[in-house]
Amino acid sequence: MLIEIRNISHSKIDIRNFGLVIGSVLLIISGFLFWKDNPALIYTLTISLIFVIAGTLFPIMLKPIYIVWMTISIIIGWFMTRLILIIVYLFILTPIGLLMRTSGKKFLDLSIERHSEISYWINKDSPSPSITEYEKQY
Repeated sequence: MLIEIRNISHSKIDIRNFGLVIGSVLLIISGFLFWKDNPALIYTLTISLIFVIAGTLFPIMLKPIYIVWMTISIIIGWFMTRLILIIVYLFILTPIGLLMRTSGKKFLDLSIERHSEISYWINKDSPSPSITEYEKQY
């Protein structure tokens, strides 16, 4: 995570795009607030115009905001990735495993007798494929 934070791109194009995207999103929110006749319209419209103008004409002014924004997004992304994986594991894989244990199903046959004369080789009943099936697999 620290490597990703150190490798945040600080190019003018990235910062300009950041300013234009944030300004556009705030402009859309301003339109929604105008439609709802909300008094917060003036604030969001002012901030959106500041972002659009700064992103277009002076992108270097947005660099500190861009760095803070990207750092926060990397931290949130790191946290959410782990949270989603934990949720998937707990709510999908754990119930499947518990159901398989209670039903007695074993996916792997791990019972190997070391000093046995029995072979664990499983014979295949179907004939081997022809040469044309190897050459044209799809």
